[in-house]
Amino acid sequence: MICTTQQELLIKFIEEKRNQMIYFGIHYGFTHKKTLKCSKELDKLIQIQVIKLMSK
Repeated sequence: MICTTQQELLIKFIEEKRNQMIYFGIHYGFTHKKTLKCSKELDKLIQIQVIKLMSK
């Protein structure tokens, strides 16, 4: 089970990673390795959130 502070922290990480990905996409292009790496990291964070929410 995920407590509120953990959930809030995870949401904060997701928002920060999303903003970073958008920045990279705008400045380097959507197919640049920095953007793609960031996208994969964001996917992992979202997967963690979904798994935690489903285990409630």
